[in-house]
Amino acid sequence: MIVAIDGPAGSGKSTIARMLAEGLHFVYVNSGNLYRALTLGAIRRGLDEKAPEGVLAYARGAGIEYRGGRLFLDGEDVEDLLHSAPVDALVAQLSAIPALRDIVNAQVRKVAAGMDAVVEGRDMTTVVFPEAKYKFFLDASPEARARRRLGQGTSGDSLEEIARNIAMRDDIDRAKSVGALKIAPDAYYLDSSDLTLQEVYVNLCGKILHQGNHMGVKEVEMGAPAPSRDDIQTQLQEQYLKSLEGLEEGDLVDGHVIQVTSDFVFVDVGYKSEGKIPVIEFGENVPNVGDVVSVILVKKEARNGEIVVSKKRADEKVYWRQVSNAFKDHLPLEGTIDKEIKGGFEVNLGHGLRGFLPASKADVQRIEKGDKLVGLKTSFYLERLYSEKKVNIVLNRRKWMEEDIEKHRSEFFANTQIGDSVKGVVKSFTSFGAFIDLGGFDGLLHINDMSWGHVTRPKDFVKKGQEIELKVIRMEPEERRINLSLKHFTPDPWSTFEERYHIGDVVHGKVTKLTDYGAFIELEEGIEGLAHISEFSWVRKVRKPEEMLNVGDEVDCMVLNYDLQAGKVSLGLKQVQDNPWDQVSEKYPVGMRLQAKVVKLTSAGAFVELEEGIDGFLHMDDLSWTKHV
Repeated sequence: MIVAIDGPAGSGKSTIARMLAEGLHFVYVNSGNLYRALTLGAIRRGLDEKAPEGVLAYARGAGIEYRGGRLFLDGEDVEDLLHSAPVDALVAQLSAIPALRDIVNAQVRKVAAGMDAVVEGRDMTTVVFPEAKYKFFLDASPEARARRRLGQGTSGDSLEEIARNIAMRDDIDRAKSVGALKIAPDAYYLDSSDLTLQEVYVNLCGKILHQGNHMGVKEVEMGAPAPSRDDIQTQLQEQYLKSLEGLEEGDLVDGHVIQVTSDFVFVDVGYKSEGKIPVIEFGENVPNVGDVVSVILVKKEARNGEIVVSKKRADEKVYWRQVSNAFKDHLPLEGTIDKEIKGGFEVNLGHGLRGFLPASKADVQRIEKGDKLVGLKTSFYLERLYSEKKVNIVLNRRKWMEEDIEKHRSEFFANTQIGDSVKGVVKSFTSFGAFIDLGGFDGLLHINDMSWGHVTRPKDFVKKGQEIELKVIRMEPEERRINLSLKHFTPDPWSTFEERYHIGDVVHGKVTKLTDYGAFIELEEGIEGLAHISEFSWVRKVRKPEEMLNVGDEVDCMVLNYDLQAGKVSLGLKQVQDNPWDQVSEKYPVGMRLQAKVVKLTSAGAFVELEEGIDGFLHMDDLSWTKHV
């Protein structure tokens, strides 16, 4: 009879299989250790996983055997070397070699042939022993498996490095074309992240007993006699009941649902009577007959002789474990901000737990109105669990937000290219543009990138709180700077300027800005030219542009010059008017007598005004024939 156990690395399947083996006298076979032993041998011989021929040649001749329950490789006891960091880093790659898997699987079948055995390892339930009557798949989160591996003391890596290696190996194992990590359809799945080894062991024993199965166990010792069939059921029953005898009130145990009524769920935990749980404790997730649920043993025997169990208290205990692990491993917890209190907020973490969130740690920005956070479901870090030996939970949302923002910012820089379109929400304004919230971090929409035309006020183009689509035009990861644009969704009008404008063309425009040196005139959106003050009039001495123009005036002007690279156009106002000097000789012929107003005297003579903007000079020698001036 074969009991097959599968699951990812570090899920506890080896330890559980060994517990079953030692307690119930079946043959115990650990296929994972065979892979690890061959990996250790390959490392020692400098074999390259990229050259599988050498690895396979070594594996076919390697001396692997069990002595006294310990694994020997080529005559050396390597049991304590199988979970070192170098082996952890390479075993997944080698075990992916199809021919090597064939070698190991053949050896596993050979060991287990003709006897009652507990076999554990990859492919045990799907490839090696697909017809096994009892199949279990043990799972656990990468964080839980990393903590277990660190506690074993066999790796010199940090908790984060171990977790990263485990996650990497999971990815490799799931992607294998042969021997991929998968769950057999008829296997019993158990997540052991928050369970002790004893709880997992009792769960598996209870599952087999509940289904009327039987098995027995023994360490891998070739030629050892197997127990009789009559003894196997007795051994398992005794072992299971022995584990239940050790239960104390307050223990967390797994029970099997044997009946569901409108008011109660009846659960068999293997004790002398069943426990009943009010249906209301399950909320919307009422179990079905045959399901396994975790409960707290409240009382071994009530007045009526029944045991008292609680699903609600079990959930609270499991959740408290999660809270404790979150505090120890710096992991976030979810909760809902219930109300504003003195100095901060009260947070409902669920299952009866509440925490205090200081106002200074509630957000990455200063909170103007605290009621805006009330009712928000979000994540927090735990800064404190106890104070003066009492539960006193203090939370920090700001730290979680900072890390989450930095994570999303890094992902943005890694996955976004110049020219990509992104969506954001207008967050705030400055004199030079607007800041756009891209998901917790900001990008700048500069005033010059809002339009190809002249922009005076950013608020004329976007509104606070508005969701808009923008183009990414510049990124500086080192400085954490992102520049965005609205105008780049339309073509640059300068690229086709020469198709519409030529030197000497008379064009129509609108005055957008006045300076000391002239006026800026918009010819079209994105095309703005400068009319220098010297180009305002042929004859008038203009000291300030305001003497002739106002912002908003529409005027005709002439294109005098342009620079496409610099995006500049020189315009003239006087060029669209007649030049009075061209007609001076006709209007004022030599010998003509006229009266004029003296406008200025100099040592050499006097200037007289013929008309506005045109002065004549009367030299002192021409003032009189007789008088000396």
